[in-house]
Amino acid sequence: MKKIAAGMLGLCLVVVVLSSGCTEKKIGSEATLEMGVAGIAALADSHVKNSVTMLEVLAATKEVQSGDWEAMLPLLTKADEVMLPGPKWFGVPDGSYYVVGMGKTDKNISDRAYFSVVMSGSNTHSELVVSRSTGKKVLVVAVPVIREGEVIGILGISVSLEDLSSIIREQLKLSGGMVFYAVTAENKVALHTDKEMIFGDEPEPLENSVELIAPFTGWRIALGTKN
Repeated sequence: MKKIAAGMLGLCLVVVVLSSGCTEKKIGSEATLEMGVAGIAALADSHVKNSVTMLEVLAATKEVQSGDWEAMLPLLTKADEVMLPGPKWFGVPDGSYYVVGMGKTDKNISDRAYFSVVMSGSNTHSELVVSRSTGKKVLVVAVPVIREGEVIGILGISVSLEDLSSIIREQLKLSGGMVFYAVTAENKVALHTDKEMIFGDEPEPLENSVELIAPFTGWRIALGTKN
């Protein structure tokens, strides 16, 4: 298994991989594998980073700054058109929260590890959890809503990891014989071509595989063929 550096290389290689696709006929080419894994890392980082940026933009609007769910709901609903699949939500300091399409839930997120981080004024994009409102395996991306120097709430999206895996596979045109996965620093599977593997333990090693660390998410990405 060979490791390569991602850097800006991945962003450039996405264009190449998207135009040609990664097929089983080319699987013997180490250069093709390197392009493919760099493309996966670049796309994963780009999607997650864009979600952070979009949430920051939304959090600065007067609608979200109001802290009023009904006032911000039309804006968050519209955001579905330009953001990753997954419910957008707004949490308040006591841990209760509202979800687009559901309204106020009867759940509470104050015990989630990311909650105290964001309420202290920092962004988060690294926690993998089972959503309490949908039951799906998600990546939580969230930013603080700050008004006059005070954090009045949390704006977030619970990104479906199954959907994100499918999006990346389709964007890179990976053939059925190729497998990719992403593993967190805690050895938890974040992405996988086999959706049943998501949230599982360290996957079995792949044949003819190449891997790298995605700079933004910190995920270890691997691409290869099934054993």
